[in-house]
Amino acid sequence: MLYYRYELTRQVPDENLVNKLLFATDTRTQIRDDLDGMSQKVFNNLLTSLRKKGVIMKGNIINPVLIPNMSEDGFKLVFNFEIDEKGN
Repeated sequence: MLYYRYELTRQVPDENLVNKLLFATDTRTQIRDDLDGMSQKVFNNLLTSLRKKGVIMKGNIINPVLIPNMSEDGFKLVFNFEIDEKGN
């Protein structure tokens, strides 16, 4: 989804329109096709799971804190994990 969002932002300057296009039927179908023809039911269940976890917010918007800064040169995505030495 982030890849498709990035591609849309390269063509569409309006952020609200990008969000609408990202979750439009045609785009969702293309994403499913790129995922080896994932069924619509499975894909919709994944979107529901992402909504419950706060990745996709109200209004079908990807949580802005999860969107990496991308450019023509690429992007950098960093994960920061804290490991408790006690195993908790």
